[in-house]
Amino acid sequence: MADTAIAYSDSGAGKTSICVSIAKWVYELYGLTTRLISVEGWEPVANEGLIQAGIVSAFNVSSQPSLLSAMRKLSRGYWPKIQEEEVPTLDGNGIVIGSTKKKVRRIVEDKNELAKVGLYFVETADGIADAFMRHIIKEETIEEDDRGKLRVKSIGPQGSSGRYEEDGEVFGGNSEGHYNIVQVEMHNLFTAFSGLGGNVKLVFWTSHVGTGKTKRTGETCFCPLLVGEAKNALVPSWVGECFHLEDIPLVMDENGQVIQQKQVRAFYENHRENGIMEGPQYRCKSRVGPSDIDALHEQFPGGFINLGVGKGEGLDQYYRWLQKRKGESASEMKKWKEEIDASRRTA
Repeated sequence: MADTAIAYSDSGAGKTSICVSIAKWVYELYGLTTRLISVEGWEPVANEGLIQAGIVSAFNVSSQPSLLSAMRKLSRGYWPKIQEEEVPTLDGNGIVIGSTKKKVRRIVEDKNELAKVGLYFVETADGIADAFMRHIIKEETIEEDDRGKLRVKSIGPQGSSGRYEEDGEVFGGNSEGHYNIVQVEMHNLFTAFSGLGGNVKLVFWTSHVGTGKTKRTGETCFCPLLVGEAKNALVPSWVGECFHLEDIPLVMDENGQVIQQKQVRAFYENHRENGIMEGPQYRCKSRVGPSDIDALHEQFPGGFINLGVGKGEGLDQYYRWLQKRKGESASEMKKWKEEIDASRRTA
């Protein structure tokens, strides 16, 4: 299974930029490319030339007519591909008189192309969840009955929450059942993407900041946003790493002297907002084992990673360290085993 992670923050803290550093690291280390799935944009990635260079392949799913099924296919390794298909040619009466070839874009399975992919970057979890909610409402307004009249489809257990019709247009809000559908589907997607297998090394999600309730104590916390609040606090348990990006602003005194440099911190441990001692915590975690905690703190003191824009200064520095640490841990364990085996032989 692929490793999994999520980074969440307010807008403008550099979530999309994480894709740049990690995609370059994956290509450098493994020679594998990245698939970027988004309902927003990917300007930082395009500006770095990664798409033009063929290192990143990007796909905006927001306009897909079958959005939920499209995301399921993507989570199984399918990807958009231009295909040439035979399309019927009709006369003025709608009768088929022949066919013509037309290029169409389909989400299809291609195991050979999937084998070249090492990273999936999905942005953003809450954007996709929100698109699901809007998609369900849209689908509810377009079905016609046998008499040609519009009727609301009952996708959720409760159908639409309220319904209003004006000049043939039907309006409705999301119901509690719709929230449940989307929350369950998002959990399924997290699980499905992590099971892609093959050469996929990492599936990295992003999200904005949401609130939730911790399962053990019921306390309010900050956590990755999905839709609603019911599942937000559970998202960190769906992934290996959960980072909160805190944007530390540039502060200058009245004379123009810098008091505090602008920086972005990727927290891997629970923390509160900069300078605040009380209140809800931001939920974070790292997947390193107990024996690696001290080494992690030594490498990245304070429970966070300072992010920059140069090589090895992005979040890739965490994964570079993690890769190196795995090798060191394996060597240490091998040495320990040899010592134990030797002591048994001399006992």
